[in-house]
Amino acid sequence: MKIIHREILIETLKAFGRCNVVVGGTSMWPFIKQGDIVTVCQKPFIPALGMVVAFFIENQFVVHRVVWYRKIEENRWQLIIRGDTCPGSLTRIDSDQVIGTVSGIKRGDTGMSCWCEFPWRIVTILLGFMLQLAVAIKSSLSKGRTLRIRDVFF
Repeated sequence: MKIIHREILIETLKAFGRCNVVVGGTSMWPFIKQGDIVTVCQKPFIPALGMVVAFFIENQFVVHRVVWYRKIEENRWQLIIRGDTCPGSLTRIDSDQVIGTVSGIKRGDTGMSCWCEFPWRIVTILLGFMLQLAVAIKSSLSKGRTLRIRDVFF
C-alpha cells in the first residue's frame, strides 16, 4: 500500500503512540486481508517470533511477520520477516526500519487482536511455511519438474 504522506504517519505515531492504517495486498492473508484496518503501535521495540511489524520499503507501507531475529548491539536487531503467503520471500531488515508493531486488526464490524500468545504466533509461522511448501509443490508440478528444497525456501 502506498502512503502518500509517509511523514504524517510517522509523526502521528510519535505524537500519539498509535495510529490506524487501512492495508491493501494479500501478503498476510488470511490473517490480515485487503481492506482491514491495522492498529500500529510505537513502543520500545523488542522483537519476538511471530510478531507483526510495520515498516516502509521506499514509499510502500508493509506489515510482515518476524520469523527470525538476532541482536546486533544494544537495542538493535537484525530481522528476517515475511508475509504469511509470500513463498520464498524472506526479507532482511534492521530494527531501525521498524516504525511500529501491529497490535490489532479490525475487519468490518469485528475487532481482533493479533498480539496473541506465543503458541499462536508459532502456529501462524508454521502455517505460513506450509502454505509456502504447497505453492512450491504446485509450481513444480505445473512445470513438470522435481521439487527441490531451494524451490521451497529460496
